[in-house]
Amino acid sequence: MRTLTSYSTLSLSLILGSSLLSTQVQAEEVCRSEPQAWFSAISSVRSSVEIQSCKNFDPDGAHVERGNDPVCGEFGLNEGERVESFQDALGLPCELIRLYRPDQVRLDDPLADLALACNLKFAEKRLKNKVSRNPEADEKISLRDARAKACAKQVFDRSNPIPANYRPFDPANPWSNYARDLELIEGSALTEEEKTKARDALTKGKLQVEGRKNPIDVKGIVETFETVMAQEQKTSGIAPKKGEPIRWSQEFRSCVGKAFAPYTHFSKTLGTLAIGLGMYLNPTGKEAPLHDWVMQQPDGSIEPAELFRQSYRLNDGDVYQTILTIENLLSRAWLVKERDQLEQTRKLRPIVHGVGPEMDTYGSWYHFFGTLLHGYSTNGFSARMVAEIEALGSFGLDGKVERQETHINRSGSKVGARLRRELREGEVEETEGALEFESYIQHEEDLTRKIRKKI
Repeated sequence: MRTLTSYSTLSLSLILGSSLLSTQVQAEEVCRSEPQAWFSAISSVRSSVEIQSCKNFDPDGAHVERGNDPVCGEFGLNEGERVESFQDALGLPCELIRLYRPDQVRLDDPLADLALACNLKFAEKRLKNKVSRNPEADEKISLRDARAKACAKQVFDRSNPIPANYRPFDPANPWSNYARDLELIEGSALTEEEKTKARDALTKGKLQVEGRKNPIDVKGIVETFETVMAQEQKTSGIAPKKGEPIRWSQEFRSCVGKAFAPYTHFSKTLGTLAIGLGMYLNPTGKEAPLHDWVMQQPDGSIEPAELFRQSYRLNDGDVYQTILTIENLLSRAWLVKERDQLEQTRKLRPIVHGVGPEMDTYGSWYHFFGTLLHGYSTNGFSARMVAEIEALGSFGLDGKVERQETHINRSGSKVGARLRRELREGEVEETEGALEFESYIQHEEDLTRKIRKKI
């Protein structure tokens, strides 16, 4: 579960697979009743000035008139000017707008939509430069981005309530699963001599083994989450609510949606997941208290059921926001190189089955709840397609099949779709034994033969 590029495999998959997926989405949109009447209704309520500004919108900002602000003039702003609305932002370049940070996720937030779309465009530019090996162009973008960030501090609130919380590097415990890996070696059927060799190889980071079987029992973990909700309804009176997935606002779509095709053909949830910006663009406001709870737990003790329970309580039973809050908390660090050295990561119990530094805790949890969020937000077919594209993209970048990551992606999408269906069909039910870790995480596969081959 390695990060070999500046952007996630899903981001690359989203860009390269856009033509195929947008065809499906466009076909679905044709079936909707009276699409032209819908657009006409939206257009009728905005002034001619607003419509004109939409028509002239340039996502690349090539024709932005320079302002007089010493820091932000390059981006079209005058001294003391701030960006507080969608219409304020339409005349500004994407490099600046992408740095907008809303204080709270909202179903109808065209400025946040514009910021996300600009981030997708920005990610595409950076990725194309890396693929085409154009360091000069990439350096130029980086320098302008640094100036945009300086400007953003003046015109946007850029605060983040969650600190990084790094743990000092410990040579005796170099990655989050190291202690668990030693236990797997000790509990294997290897001879004492083989165990010594395996420990030595592991300590040097040269032993890498992953299980073939899916570590997630889809039916089991759905029952686990249902059991959590049933218990909370019974003991605390917190009834489950499906919640409303974030979506592109009508104002954004009708005004500038076409300028950001094909990204606007995808769900807003998928667009956010592709670039890992949920914490910044879709904050629920519950991430900080969830983070505080995580930091109070012993290392390696937090299981998916209990993290779900705590987020469920904080979000008053809104299941979509429960999952979104967890994913936001995890996505806070997806580009951190030493993410397995974060205190937050060390609190999580490993869910993948394997041995070695590449079986990182962070990646598996982040991927699972990300695909779960997407599966919950859309139909099962779309969620499974994205999971398969993610697996294909990972193989293309790394040149190898990462079975555990592929299992995690597929399972997360299935769990999300199934959980939403269960909530739609009726009341949640408590299942005896469903909270036991072993009831939904499967680590029974014997890795002895795989380890023996590696040493």
